[in-house]
Amino acid sequence: MDNASVSAFANLRIDTPSVASNVATGGRPCMVPTTSSTALPTARQRTVPTSSAMSMQSKEAHPSAVPTGSIVATVARPSTVPTGSSLTSSLMSTQSKNATLATYQNKFGQGSTDSLVSISQGKRISSYKANHPSNARLVRDCRMKPSLAIQYRVEVLSLADVATKIVKHWRLYFGSNDGLWALAGLSSMWHTMVHETLRLESMDYTPLLDPRLNYESQTEICPYRVDMATAGMIDNGMHPGMFGRFVSGEYTGEDRDPEGTCSEIGPHVDPVDLSQIHRILTQGCPAEFLLDEPIENKMMSLARGNQKSFDEYPEIVQKTMNKEDKYSHLISLRDWVVYFSPYCRHTCQGMVIKIGKNARVVWDASTKMWALEIVLNEVTTTELEAAITFGLAKIKLYTCIYNMRVSFPCLDILLAMADVKACFRYPRMHIDASGAFGFRVNDLYFLATSMVFGSNTSATSWEPFRRAIEAMTLVYFNKEGLVQKHEY
Repeated sequence: MDNASVSAFANLRIDTPSVASNVATGGRPCMVPTTSSTALPTARQRTVPTSSAMSMQSKEAHPSAVPTGSIVATVARPSTVPTGSSLTSSLMSTQSKNATLATYQNKFGQGSTDSLVSISQGKRISSYKANHPSNARLVRDCRMKPSLAIQYRVEVLSLADVATKIVKHWRLYFGSNDGLWALAGLSSMWHTMVHETLRLESMDYTPLLDPRLNYESQTEICPYRVDMATAGMIDNGMHPGMFGRFVSGEYTGEDRDPEGTCSEIGPHVDPVDLSQIHRILTQGCPAEFLLDEPIENKMMSLARGNQKSFDEYPEIVQKTMNKEDKYSHLISLRDWVVYFSPYCRHTCQGMVIKIGKNARVVWDASTKMWALEIVLNEVTTTELEAAITFGLAKIKLYTCIYNMRVSFPCLDILLAMADVKACFRYPRMHIDASGAFGFRVNDLYFLATSMVFGSNTSATSWEPFRRAIEAMTLVYFNKEGLVQKHEY
């Protein structure tokens, strides 16, 4: 069981340091009976955080507790005790994902006009199709407003930063495109930019406002959507914030209900966490980010490219980028965009590969190749971020399991967990910072619209949600209907 899976149990019971120490070192701890080994903590007892909110109870003490999690496992017991394997096998058996979702929809979705199971993405403003909105309306209609605390741009503008506007309006002022070929001859990148800007100049990118049906079945990034997104960037002045507000929807978290969420959890969570959750749901992450980057630093980052570990596994990279694209964790553009937008930059990508685990792409904003290089983790402040209280989660979980075994030596101990998939992606990036946290992979450039794995604000952006889930798990623990709901 990995750290993310086990950590959520840890706060259920905190025993003496001597017991914890013995369990950690593999020694034989003293058999200290407890009088409340199955008691749940109050909502305020959250000294140890979790990546997932979980609950653990004796099967005999709380039979209704088992179905509250999405995964159920049996802790090893003495060999002399009957295993109850039939029950465990039944609880641990899995079904086909599509069949499970279909069954859930058929049972609980009767009479509802909307599907309980997500089959499309996109809750956007369709009226933008008729008339392109002004910047003022884009800001007014979007939940994420511009902020003086979230600002990124290259320090000094150059010809490249306004080149797409020149190309786009050249014919309007000079009657033909003849003079553009001088710009195209500056370099291969300029040649690509000129031709692509002219090609995409009249492209209709409003289909990006349509719901994205059957996105789960996407196997590769659609080049047509890439072209439309690039055309949208050109039409919005190469500003990722304005284009992001145009497409909005899941990219800016418009379908979330911050006020309803905060009203529901407010009585049960720390006021500071409540404030952080409201800020993340409405304004995104990070809490503060200010950078005027020297153009030399930006170009050196682009020349540096990605780590060798990243480039050596193109198939894994392609699969990962496709997954992130279809779940709208980023916006895919043509790679030349980063060179001609003063609001976009590149951060080196790496790959962490461990035996028995899925490869993980890492956004490396800490490694410096020279002394004066500016990396984002160095300039992103965490002073206004939520506190990280993760603590000794795993050791306290082991202690809790040991205490329960002492109290219930002959019973199955079931661990029920509500695992949160890709939890660090849940907080949305402030849309004006999506270019600052973007990155280039092969022939594409990606605006990071969700939190990236590797930022020094990644963990802090999830922590208030984790603590809220931990608190609300206790609130909803015995809620009527959970047994039937979590059967699926």
